Amino acid sequence: MSAQRSGGDHIFEPATRLVRVALGLIVIVGLAGSLLLAWTLSSREQDRLRASFELQATRAIADVRAGLLRLEAPLLSLRAFFDSSQVVELEEFRIFTRHALEHDDALRALLWIAGDDELRYAVGPEEGSDRLRGELLARSEVRELLQRSAGTRTVAASVPLVDLVPGAMPRLLLALQVFDEGRRTGFVAGLIDVERVLAGTGLEDAGWGFLIADIGAEADEVRAEPVRYAGIVSTTDLARSETVDRWGRRWELRATAPESAFADVLTGWPEAALANGLILVALMVGLVALATNRRRLRWLVERRTKDIQAAYDTLAEESERRIEFMMEARTLERQLREIVDLVPFQVYVKDWYGRYLLANAETARSLGTTVRELTASANVDLQHDLLEQDAGLLEERELMQRGLSSVRKAVPFHDAGGRRRLLREIKAPFHGLPGKQKALLCVAIDVTEQHHVTMTLAAQTRLLEELAQGASPIEVLHGVVGAAEEIVPGMRASILLVTPDGKHLSHCFAPSLPEVYNQAVDGLDIGPMTGSCGAAAHSRELVVVDDVSTHPNWEPYRELAARAGIRACWSQPILTAEGVVLGTFAMYYDEVRRPEAYELDFMRAMAHLALVALERQRS
Repeated sequence: MSAQRSGGDHIFEPATRLVRVALGLIVIVGLAGSLLLAWTLSSREQDRLRASFELQATRAIADVRAGLLRLEAPLLSLRAFFDSSQVVELEEFRIFTRHALEHDDALRALLWIAGDDELRYAVGPEEGSDRLRGELLARSEVRELLQRSAGTRTVAASVPLVDLVPGAMPRLLLALQVFDEGRRTGFVAGLIDVERVLAGTGLEDAGWGFLIADIGAEADEVRAEPVRYAGIVSTTDLARSETVDRWGRRWELRATAPESAFADVLTGWPEAALANGLILVALMVGLVALATNRRRLRWLVERRTKDIQAAYDTLAEESERRIEFMMEARTLERQLREIVDLVPFQVYVKDWYGRYLLANAETARSLGTTVRELTASANVDLQHDLLEQDAGLLEERELMQRGLSSVRKAVPFHDAGGRRRLLREIKAPFHGLPGKQKALLCVAIDVTEQHHVTMTLAAQTRLLEELAQGASPIEVLHGVVGAAEEIVPGMRASILLVTPDGKHLSHCFAPSLPEVYNQAVDGLDIGPMTGSCGAAAHSRELVVVDDVSTHPNWEPYRELAARAGIRACWSQPILTAEGVVLGTFAMYYDEVRRPEAYELDFMRAMAHLALVALERQRS
């Protein structure tokens, strides 16, 4: 039997060799195919990873550039302020610069450096620093900065000032020369905390790094002084950098991040494809071996059964990992929804029919509804076009059709509470929907306060320039009322002056109020219960009457107010530094309403401008 077995083996020896060759080819082809597939999937994942990094890094660098450029605006406003004023007091300097400092916390101080290189004024969170009081102008970097600013007559930047504030990162100093009739009178300067500028990049992951370096005023300079380097940076970073020429210096903006910061992009598909390919090769080899060698059938069956079980275990583990990935994706989706709902401006997506497909909580709140109710109409399948289409929908459809973006800087809007707002609308095509469905991503930012601040500063600058150029104080008072009514549409303003006896208010200027009303308030008594202006002059404090039809101060004047169309009146006294009342500045509305915080600042600014004109008249 052994001889027969040996002979049988000899007969099938060529077939066995062919089978072995076939098995070798199957193994080679299978392994090569699996490796090629895994390599292809891995390459695509790497491409997605780098694309995601490039997008985030580009946005971060753009945010830093925009933040640095935004800090030039306070210096330009200060130059206009100093050019328009013959004598600047510390309190005026503080009032003028407060809005700029509150607008951007990266601006740590605003300074006025006189022509004799003396630090006259410093306002801001770091105005009390010992360096600012005594040692700032003694530094060679600052003297070099002032010389460069004097030579270029533009905004210039210093090298990074190390140890300027103990325990803080380096600061940058921007300086701009101020002229008076062609003669240098001094510099206005801003102290910038670049660490706070970097905080606006949104790169909060610890794996990210960000570098801003001064690489010198000339292109061939080698030195690099870092301003800020944040994050944990490994030796295998993704990196992106840009070079910017600004303020007479050259800066390098560089963002780095390790691949581990983009774990959500790595799906694990290359490993799965390689494992499945190996399993398939193993199964094919086993099947061929079973078909050619029946004597080893039992052993091969047991062996392959174990392999198949292992493969099923691997697939089960992969399935569990996919379930965990889906749970993480849902968690991430909820987190993104929470983040979007925390955004303080409106973010929403509209389709071809004007329906809200996505919206954040601020959008729903502004419209007086909920996100669920607002997006409920997206589930309705419209089979035909709308018969009546407003101009806004037609404009949005044109943007979708042509794939264009739109930016509108100031669009009037009334929210659900009836407040008048100004929105900056940004609209761009949205491609995150399945199929070829057209949609538009819209972002509406409330710029009401920013608009009021900008207009107020412009009006102050213009009227102060007129006063400095010889305009009469009465003309300036008229300009104050006109500027206030131009900045706040629909509001009517007036200025009343205290009579020489100090007991009455006389009509000065109120072009938008009826003449019969102006004649009635001419000679108004100063007292605690005489309207808004009389009470303000008596108490020397702001008096807000949100509804004249119910307030006791207006009981004698309700019929007069009704004929004049007055429903609300706010009055700010015009006070000197010694507490003497010179008059009142009032704002009238044809609707019941209370002032917001920025409107109170606006009234104080207008009253202060009137005070400057009246004190000029007194002098």
